[in-house]
Amino acid sequence: MRTVPIVLRAIPILSIALLLPLFGLPQWSLMLPSLPALIAFLLAFINAILLSSALTMLLTVSMLWTLSGEGINSIVPTLIIFCSGMVVPLPLFPDWIQPLLNVLPFSGLLDQPFRLFTGNLPPSALPSVLIHQGFWIVVITLLGRFLVSQGVKKLIIQGG
Repeated sequence: MRTVPIVLRAIPILSIALLLPLFGLPQWSLMLPSLPALIAFLLAFINAILLSSALTMLLTVSMLWTLSGEGINSIVPTLIIFCSGMVVPLPLFPDWIQPLLNVLPFSGLLDQPFRLFTGNLPPSALPSVLIHQGFWIVVITLLGRFLVSQGVKKLIIQGG
């Protein structure tokens, strides 16, 4: 559910970026990554999918305590889109907020994998990216499991 929209957005954008040299704009073109960078991107992308799934499940679990999930499912995705670098790349944020944005789990969703792809992060940065993503996957999964166990105790099902 999360992968298809990303792929459907990425293919046209990457196609245009790869074709820009044909239109006389080589300074704006996207070069294909080296093999190590491509492998690093694919590994980070797999972890990004796992991290996205963990965050999605945490949002779903939050509905155990609310009457309607509309509020949290409107606010949190907007926050995630903004803090993951989807709207503005994280390196373009002010220096005072970049450390916070880099520590939060959202940078592992989009910013770090695509910086590996574009060469902004060298393939040697892959271990730190995977550790960052893995840490947040474990923390969010454990928090979700704890919240589910607490929520099931208070769950009341009405009807037949």
